[in-house]
Amino acid sequence: GQYSVVVPGDDGPGKAVRGEHLLPLGAAPEEEAAAGAADADEPVIQVTPASAPMSGGCEAMVTSRVPGEVSDVLIGAQQVEVLQVSAEGVRVRIPPGQVPGPMRVEVRRKGWREFVASSECAFTYFQALSFGSRASNIEFDTDAVGLQSIARRRDGLLHGIAITAQPVSEVASSSKRQRYFEVDVLEVPERRTTKTLWIGFAWPSQPATGRGGASGASAADAPANFGHLPESADELCQAFVVGGDLPKARFYGSEIDKVKGWRPLRDVVVGSRLGALLEEGEGLLCLTIFQDGVPRYSTSVNSSISGAPHGLV
Repeated sequence: GQYSVVVPGDDGPGKAVRGEHLLPLGAAPEEEAAAGAADADEPVIQVTPASAPMSGGCEAMVTSRVPGEVSDVLIGAQQVEVLQVSAEGVRVRIPPGQVPGPMRVEVRRKGWREFVASSECAFTYFQALSFGSRASNIEFDTDAVGLQSIARRRDGLLHGIAITAQPVSEVASSSKRQRYFEVDVLEVPERRTTKTLWIGFAWPSQPATGRGGASGASAADAPANFGHLPESADELCQAFVVGGDLPKARFYGSEIDKVKGWRPLRDVVVGSRLGALLEEGEGLLCLTIFQDGVPRYSTSVNSSISGAPHGLV
C-alpha cells in the first residue's frame, strides 16, 4: 500500500512522507522490526474496566504505549478528566456517554503534535438496567449509584424471579436486531440443591398503559405488566430462558432443547458474570448465554415476537 502522512509543525504542515520512512518515536531503524513484532499482540490502548454505564462518573485506569507523560485522554471525542498520571498508567474519571456502544479512545502526550495513539472500540458505554417486577420471595437493594440493581432471595428456593424495569435496548448490528444484558453473581447457596438459576428474556403480557389523570403519566412511564409470576422461570409463558438442573432451554413455557456443555449448578460461582444475547432476524430468535465473556450455549426457535423484551433472572 501507499501512505501519505502530513506531519504537523509549528510553522504549518510539513511535507508528506512515505510509510517506509516512519519509525516508532525514539526507536532506531534496526529496532523497528523487533519492536513491531514484540508489540503485535498488545493493545495500543487498554481501559480497565473497559465499560461503564451511560451516566459515567466512575474511575478507570488507561494504559497505552505512548512514550513520555500523558496529558490528555479522549473517549468518543470527549475530553476525560485526568485524576492521576503514574508509571502504571493514567487514572481518569469517565464522563457521561452520549450514545451507548463501543467508543474510540485517544491518548495524547505533552507536545501531542509529536505523538497521538488511538484504539477503536477500546471502551464501551452501556445502558444501565435496574430491577422492576419480582416474585414474592425477592427483595431489591440499591447499588452505589442509587439504582435498584441488586436482587436477593428472602428464604427458600421458589418464587425467585426478578425482571428488569426497562426493556433491554438494542445494540448496533448490521444484519440482526440484537439485545444484550449482563448480571453479576454475588452469592450462591451454601447447601446443595437442584434448584439453580435461569436467565433470559421476558415479554410483558400486556402493553404498558399510562394512568393519566392528575399525574399525567404516559404509557412509557408505566411499569410493564408481566401478570402473575410463577414459582420458577421455566413456568413463565412469555419468556425465552435457559437454566435449571439438568439445564434446559424453554420458550413460551415449552421445552425446546436440553443444554449440553454448560451446567449453572456446577459452573456458576460467586463472581461469575453471566450475559444473555437475543438476536432476531427473518422470523428466527436466537438466545446465546455467556459466562465471563465466553459463549457457553446457544439455541434458536422459529418465531417473531412484537415488543421489546426485558431481562430476566
